[in-house]
Amino acid sequence: MITQQQESFSYGRTNQKPGTRTRGVAHDVNNILTVVINCIELAKAHLDNPGEVEASLGNAANAAEQARTLIQQIFTLKEDGDANFERVTIEPVMRTFIEMVRAFVPRDIIIECNLNITGDIMTSIGQMNRLFMNLCTNAIQAMPGGGKIGIEVKNTVLDTGNMPPQNYMIMSISDTGIGIPDKLVDRIFEPHFTTKEDGNGLGLAIVDEIVKIHKGFITCKSNEGKGSTFTVYLPMCEEGDRQQEQKKNLLIKNVQEHRPTGHTVLFVDDEQNVSFLAKEVLKRDGYEVAVASNGKEALNLFMETPDRFDIMISDINMPEMDGEELTVKVLQKRPDFPIILCTGYSNLVTRGKLHKLGVKKVLQKPYAMIELSRAIQEVLGKRLS
Repeated sequence: MITQQQESFSYGRTNQKPGTRTRGVAHDVNNILTVVINCIELAKAHLDNPGEVEASLGNAANAAEQARTLIQQIFTLKEDGDANFERVTIEPVMRTFIEMVRAFVPRDIIIECNLNITGDIMTSIGQMNRLFMNLCTNAIQAMPGGGKIGIEVKNTVLDTGNMPPQNYMIMSISDTGIGIPDKLVDRIFEPHFTTKEDGNGLGLAIVDEIVKIHKGFITCKSNEGKGSTFTVYLPMCEEGDRQQEQKKNLLIKNVQEHRPTGHTVLFVDDEQNVSFLAKEVLKRDGYEVAVASNGKEALNLFMETPDRFDIMISDINMPEMDGEELTVKVLQKRPDFPIILCTGYSNLVTRGKLHKLGVKKVLQKPYAMIELSRAIQEVLGKRLS
């Protein structure tokens, strides 16, 4: 029986200092870059083994995707909102995260896993990655001389006393490290509080914030000199929501399988590399593509032959004429013309405002080319249906 164990409990604190999330970006990106760098090194070391190369590059690509999602969330994540959440089956996601951790964990640390989880949660994979990676990084840093990380994920029904019993995902990450001094346990989730010489005190604060947004809670049990266990409780989806989600996925699948080709796209972006890549990909998909480097050039192309184009994809931030002004002028000529706007700064221009202008879809930068293709399919598919 442990007699000197201290426990900290949090439903998610609300007194965080302004800018905590933004200042935590470097912390999270460094974690992700560690995965990318080491996965690439592993691939280079196994050039004679195509299977190992493919697995390592796959993990690097997954990490890069998490970095992209992280940057997007800096602009879109609200303190009390879950507008960017979707239903996620958690078991395969957790397996991917664990493989990413294995790529950069020191050789003197053993990882033991027990996954016994079924069902879905409402989340964003980027947030789940931040939560998991921060807890694992915290565990690694607590064991400078090596040790063991235990990862357990399961689901169970809990009665918190505040609401009817509900199905929760329980994720526990334990270490055999130095533990946390008794007098400091209650402060571990405070922003900028750290016991590490080179720490910034943001890792656990970010974890606490993410748990709060998920309407869950987190506990920490620590025995100084023997290790710590962090346990996260997140509510799971009810089965009644599954049918609606399946209908949504079926609609997306139908749009993608019935791709409208033979259409002409006006693509507008002041970055030549982006325009070149988009043109090549869209031509491969069966579209004719005209490219413009700014809003003024695009407007001239459009006004010369307005009926030539079936859809326009434009960046928002461009010299001479931005995407918003371009949209207004184009829609004055063709009010029902389908337009997709792309932006990396969704905090500056709200989606609601753009939709009121007549924009059919807003695409968040950076985007994969397959996402661009799917966005065009979706918009043109709705127009033709």
